Amino acid sequence: MNESAQLSLLSVISLLSFFVALLISKYSNKIGNGILLDHDFEKTPGLS
Repeated sequence: MNESAQLSLLSVISLLSFFVALLISKYSNKIGNGILLDHDFEKTPGLS
């Protein structure tokens, strides 16, 4: 595989992962009552 094909494959994978993360953050409250994301963003894990 040449360098340009590797670069295009990497950019496609990074775009797909970005949109998957965006969709998860947008629709996670509809999936399993928001089980995918933590609701206490402000709390640090060690001090909660």
